[in-house]
Formats: sequence, C-alpha cells, structure tokens
Amino acid sequence: MRVYNLLLLYFNNLLSFFYPFMTNTESNKEDGVTCPICFGEYTSSGEHRIASMKCGHLFGYSCILEWFGKRKMVLCPVCSSKCLKSQIRLIFSSRVVALNTETEHKLVEQYLNKFNAKNKLIEEVSRLKTEIDILKLNNKTECNCKSLKRELSLKMDFFTKIKVDEISNTSTILYDELNGYILLSIIRDNVPCLLKYFDSGIILKKTFNDSSHISHMKYIDGNVILSIGKVVYILNTYNSNVIFEDKIENRIASLGTNVKNRNKLIIGDDRGNVIFYTLGFSKRVIKICDVPIHSIFETGGCVYIGTVFNVYKLTLNVEWDDFVQSEEPPEIDVLNFKIEQMTCVNIFGEGNNIIIVFRNKHNKILHYLINEENVKVINLGLKQFVKYKEIFFKGCIYIVDETNNKIIVLGDNYEKQTEYSVNEKIISFDVKSDILLILTRQFIYVYK
Repeated sequence: MRVYNLLLLYFNNLLSFFYPFMTNTESNKEDGVTCPICFGEYTSSGEHRIASMKCGHLFGYSCILEWFGKRKMVLCPVCSSKCLKSQIRLIFSSRVVALNTETEHKLVEQYLNKFNAKNKLIEEVSRLKTEIDILKLNNKTECNCKSLKRELSLKMDFFTKIKVDEISNTSTILYDELNGYILLSIIRDNVPCLLKYFDSGIILKKTFNDSSHISHMKYIDGNVILSIGKVVYILNTYNSNVIFEDKIENRIASLGTNVKNRNKLIIGDDRGNVIFYTLGFSKRVIKICDVPIHSIFETGGCVYIGTVFNVYKLTLNVEWDDFVQSEEPPEIDVLNFKIEQMTCVNIFGEGNNIIIVFRNKHNKILHYLINEENVKVINLGLKQFVKYKEIFFKGCIYIVDETNNKIIVLGDNYEKQTEYSVNEKIISFDVKSDILLILTRQFIYVYK
C-alpha cells in the first residue's frame, strides 16, 4: 500500500509539472494534516511524527525514511528539490495547518480599518461632548443673565410722583415707550379727554365730542387704540392725529389687539357680538352670545372671548385676512373649567400663555394660567371689587391687590417675587421694559 501511494504521488507530481491546469486544488485541503506520501495523519511521537526536508515540505518521518531507502540524496516527493538524508529535521508538533496569508492580511487590514474608524468615532464623540458642555455652559450663563436681568427689572426703585387732577374710576394710564410719553384718559368739562405727559408736564390735550368716557385704551407701536361709547379710534401718539375711526351698532365692551400685527383689531360689544378688523380693508361681525363680551385675547390663531357666564375659544382655520373676508362659520368651543359659583371677569396674556380671571360672590379671585403644557391655578387670596387691567409682561404677571393698594409681581414659577405699594386706591397701571406707572386719584407713581 505504501509503495502504491509513493507511485501515485510520483505520477501526480509529473502530471502537475507538465499539466498544471489539471491538478486538483481540492487535494490541498488536507495539507498540514496528513502525510502526502501515505495520506495518514501525523502522530505526536513515534515513527510517523512530523519531519521536514530542506525544501520545507512535511512528511511522516517513517515515510520519508522509506522514500530515501539506502540513498543519501533524493528528490522531494512534492517539489522535486534535491535533499540530503542528513538534512531531515523532526518537527515537534502533532498537527500543522497551513493558513492562507492573503486572507490573514485582509482580515488584519479590515481589523485595522475598523479600529481606526472606531478611534475616529471616539474622537468625534469626545469633540461633540466638549461642544455640548460649552453650549450648556453658555446657555446656563445666558439663563443666569436673563434671570438676573429679570430680577433687576422686577426690583424697580421709586423714581418720582406726578400730581394729577380730574382722575375718575374709569381713567386709564399707558406708557408710550417709543416716544417716552405718559398717556392718561380723564373726564374734563364732561367730555372725554386724552392727556400726554412728558418731563416738562402736559404737552398735549386731545378732546372728543362725546358725552361718554374713554372706556378702553391699548398701546401698540406708537399708536393708541381707544373706545368711547360705540366708536373706536386709533391715534398717532406723536401728533394725536386720528388715523382710524369706526362706529359700530352697539356699545363697545372690550378691545383686543395683536402686538405682532398692528392691522389686526378685535372688538367685543355689549350684545355678544365680536367684530374682526383688517384695518383699512375689511371687517366681519360674528354673533357669539347675548351678553356683553368683557374680555378678548388673541394668540396663535385662537381668540379667547370672556363673558360672565362662559369662556369661548374661537379657532381661525385660515389666515386672518381670509377669515375676515370669509363667510364660513368659525369653529367655536365653550371652555369648561368646572368652577362652581364663580364667573369670568377678565382674560389677558402674553404669547401662548393665557390668564383667565374668575371671581366669586365674595369677590375673591382665582387666576387660571393656560398654556400648551398644562393649566395652573394661581390663588393669592386676593379680593377685587372691579375689573382691573392686569398685565402679563416678559414672563411676569402683574396683579392688583385692591385691598392693600399694591401691585404684586409673580416671577419664576409664577410665585410672588416682589410688590409695589402706594398709599391710595389704585385706579390703573402700566409696565414696560424699564418703567412702572401706577395711577391713583391724585398721583402718578413712577418706578424705574
């Protein structure tokens, strides 16, 4: 059998030499596992342990000795290289497997590529973490600065007080931050009058031919919007010229504006109608209920409408101008707050924050803060006997404490942060970025 294997190996070598394309590559699968002479497995010791010839090919030790026989030099059974018998070396291993070095190199290269890519990702993550830490630090610093600015703005100091006359319970005060004027509505000689104060005193007086009083005043971008009876006026505060005037069918009960668009105007009357204006172009009247509409606040495509019985939410599903010109009925919802024995007396707000004020028969009030996140009830234990103009300004809520003649300011988390006290009944007030005005029967108190 061994002689047969030797002859088979010899003829295979001849065939591979003359016809290399006819050799069977599958036979190489057992290289390093079995002896190429006898095709038997190597042993770790004994006669058939692994031996190497000078050319490097491996054989069973007993097989290669038999291949030599009595000769001192033979040709390698695999590659036909000349080899001396004295050059045979024993290999101290029971099993040798030949690896494909090309595949190994590819695997090493793939590993190195992945390793380098991983290191780059680690470096990128580290860089991004550093940037995030810097942004957090900058944001924290900015928030601290804003908080400090807000805290400073809440702690205005008393600056001066201005003596005034002819103040009534219906008087309203506004500050024109564009021109630095103080605007004040009074009744003089039984006619409504608008006064404009500057550092030197009264610099302009505007009277209206009407027997009623100025019931509402709002300021926006150098203009003042006011209502007297059934008429709404828009005046330029610099020269007091009337730039818009319109008379409606019923008495005006409330005004609504939009600080981002001075061409928007909403009026609520004492018969439950809401009039929507695109100033200078068109207007639209919508019937809401049969009682006076005392408050209107518009924000984000929604109009909140307050009456003593209900709070309505009117949703604009189209742009303002299209809505005013449309005849399609709007979407109107009645908001249910499940508050027993309390009526809505005021609605105001800032941005997407809406404050709805409720009052019970004992004149105690609750403030409901509504925004996109939740509904928060603010109960300061206050009493109000009349409707006051309260203000939501730069995240702070300014509320009138009628009993103690104070303006209470709610700051962060809508908790009491500071207050301003006067010695008289508060008639009206206004606040802007760097000034607070409080109107009483005799004085205008100025805080800066």
